[in-house]
Amino acid sequence: MATSRPQEQRVAVIGLGAMGIVTVKNLLEEGFNVTGFDRNGYVGGLWHFTEDEDTLSVLESTIVNVSIARVSNAACSYGSPSRDLTMPRVAIQIFPFKRARTPPFCSAKQVNEYLENYVDHFNLRPHLRLNTAVKYVAREEESDRWRLDFELAPSEHFDKVVIATGPHLNPVMPEINGSSLFAGMILHSKSFKRPEAFTGKKVVVLGLGNTGSDIADILVGHASSIYISHNHGAIVLPRDIDKVTGSKGFTHRFSIIVGFLERWCPSLSEALFNRKAKSIMSKAFGDVDPAWRLDPAPSVKVTNPVVSDTLINRLRAGDIQTIPGIKKVTGPKELELTDGQEVEADAIICCTGYKYGFDILDPQVDPSDKPAIAWLKAWGSKGRPLPRLYQNVFSLKQPDSLAFLGCAWFITSAFCLADLTSMCIAQVWAGHSKLPPQPEMHRWMDQQEQRITGMGVEEHLGWGWKGWLFWWRERPLWKMLMDGPQTAAAWRLFDGKRKKWDGARAEIERANEVGEFDKEK
Repeated sequence: MATSRPQEQRVAVIGLGAMGIVTVKNLLEEGFNVTGFDRNGYVGGLWHFTEDEDTLSVLESTIVNVSIARVSNAACSYGSPSRDLTMPRVAIQIFPFKRARTPPFCSAKQVNEYLENYVDHFNLRPHLRLNTAVKYVAREEESDRWRLDFELAPSEHFDKVVIATGPHLNPVMPEINGSSLFAGMILHSKSFKRPEAFTGKKVVVLGLGNTGSDIADILVGHASSIYISHNHGAIVLPRDIDKVTGSKGFTHRFSIIVGFLERWCPSLSEALFNRKAKSIMSKAFGDVDPAWRLDPAPSVKVTNPVVSDTLINRLRAGDIQTIPGIKKVTGPKELELTDGQEVEADAIICCTGYKYGFDILDPQVDPSDKPAIAWLKAWGSKGRPLPRLYQNVFSLKQPDSLAFLGCAWFITSAFCLADLTSMCIAQVWAGHSKLPPQPEMHRWMDQQEQRITGMGVEEHLGWGWKGWLFWWRERPLWKMLMDGPQTAAAWRLFDGKRKKWDGARAEIERANEVGEFDKEK
């Protein structure tokens, strides 16, 4: 709840990529005294190409995966937010792409120009400090404000802070057994800038995702051989889904249907979504060769589809080959794969993603400081933290003054989502909407962890149809779970996104001393 007028409150926005600049704009519209900070000398974040191998950026050849009709903030003005986001009382200031000279799927350079123009159109530059690296953010209880420490400037105090550094801060580098034997290059995709550096080389691209697919495609015509090394399948979708389906693809109507099913029958929702994605893939590319090992693919609720217009054709032509995962390095150029075969390579490019990084935050308010054990053990976590945030936005400890962008995702463009999320933050902090009490926010987060780790406990012990069915069929076990001592085995009892443990029931019965419960019946 706001304790003073917005004009009297200083707000710091850390990170001035697409998420940060829309946040500055939306907070300014509500009257807050806003200052945005970025360590780079430019706005736009990763959309600004740079040759610096220590700085993440798009490639010069990058094409966006989402049509500009869905990317620009113009699209946001017509969409409906989720019921947990509050639309502002003032209208959104629309700033669409200039469609007359921008193709539907534009280049990264055009996106960067759009972001620069966005900043100028809304006169945001007076509120931005570039080349200013924030070193540490801490809450000072005596002043009830946030202290920002900078690398090359005196500390300053703010009433509220938005962390908009995004989800691509810390690259995930895999451990490859025997890597010290390798004579070639092993690098993260963050450091890949131009394909010319790999001319005539045998390259293994580790990871089948959007980045891995893009880099493999760019290497065609430069590298002498290109392998994509992957352990699981993938759903591959074209950029222009509407053109393939002859419809509007993932429409708002479809989202409403999926959302309804997600609430009342999540397994059916997941099946419907996967079926639609696979249908689009089949219409776009036809049958795929089983040797590529694209099937079975993880659910689109767990792993993002690969968006590529060229990957399937490159595989058919033999320009790119797929191989299993790397087991170990056996020599200066030799790699042993998980199926026992060997390949030669001069370079390994690790397209293994990123994880959230909140190193600048005091550990007391770091939402990823104490991740749930169940989440870390879940297949989809891959060692990445799950930030504990209400609605994936607001700090559970300081919701009235600390918020995050880049932790909430659903099916829309990232720009539009950032716009909606930052409007929500502005409305709540301006006092136009209220957050629930902190205990309720903590309960929401606990349930969120259970939902996404696929433990199934809440559904089977709740008031939905699964809960009633479980109560009817397994009343003694239901009673143990509801009234007996809590045991870790409960989180492995039900089928979900992770495998259940066949010994979970016996362990629960032992912990509950079944005989005592039998006497009560």
